[in-house]
Amino acid sequence: MNLLSRLRRLLRIVNLLLILGLVGGPVWPQPAWAAPLKQDSAAAVASTTYTVQRGDTLYSLARRFNTTVQTIMSANKLTGTTIYIGQRLVIPGSASNPGGTAQRIQFAAGTTAATVQGNVQSPTRVEYLLAAQAKQTMHVNLTSPNGKVNFALQGVQDGQPLKRLENSDTTWSGALPATQDYLLQVATTLTTTTSFSLTVKIEPLP
Repeated sequence: MNLLSRLRRLLRIVNLLLILGLVGGPVWPQPAWAAPLKQDSAAAVASTTYTVQRGDTLYSLARRFNTTVQTIMSANKLTGTTIYIGQRLVIPGSASNPGGTAQRIQFAAGTTAATVQGNVQSPTRVEYLLAAQAKQTMHVNLTSPNGKVNFALQGVQDGQPLKRLENSDTTWSGALPATQDYLLQVATTLTTTTSFSLTVKIEPLP
């Protein structure tokens, strides 16, 4: 039997053994692109979905959620900065946790209103949280010595803005759309420290 015949016979034996599973084939390293994707649980917890409202821009959303325009664009695979009312955007990072450093407003037992006082200086915002139920009516009144302090109000869970800083009114009243935490942000355009007094009243449900 010549060498070529012996090699052919050996190959047939090896193939038979492979078919029968008696020997293993070569183990090749798995390429990185073929490895199963790992879910980043921290990123999953840190992102939220926001529905675009009238007047929203990527810049205003980035400021509101303490992130950057590019981060929002990358998370949503946007190729431009144009967004539309009703569009749902994923806001990654600390964006999903507005009010994370906010002070919670506490109501004394048997009362429906509370007043907090503080100081603010541009570009810092002072944040407050309070919980309320859907259909409750909230009243907000903000005063400052020079009238240069304003506030914004939004739902934390649904991200719905109820009053923006562009609205220069220092009072707001309205029925709340959902049972959730609400975030009040106090801000000023002044670069010097300015004092303020913020009063919030929530009417009980009938």
